[in-house]
Amino acid sequence: MALLAVSWAMTGQVAWPLWMVVVGVVILDFAVQAVHVSNQHLLTTAHPGRTSSVIGGYMIFYSLGSALGATATTAVYSTYGWTGSSVLGGAFSLCALLVWAVGRRVVTGDRRSAAV
Repeated sequence: MALLAVSWAMTGQVAWPLWMVVVGVVILDFAVQAVHVSNQHLLTTAHPGRTSSVIGGYMIFYSLGSALGATATTAVYSTYGWTGSSVLGGAFSLCALLVWAVGRRVVTGDRRSAAV
């Protein structure tokens, strides 16, 4: 998720050389694919007997999130242009990173309390 936020920062630099935008897009694609595969792996590991229903549910929410992101980006782009869209993408990425960090901390905290 951190790499995804960095990629948005790079692609938002349209006034800079084109190579930064190209590298940012490549990093963005890599980061999105890595997050997507990691999420599916975690879900199928947690629910090995229900992989198809878990992946189906994941894809429903993934599609809803994509639709929300596209709608929000369109609204932001019409007012603030490419830089605004990149800031929004970075903000979504940082929010996802925060959710992951808090969730990881909660899970780690639960394991410690269960061991006591």
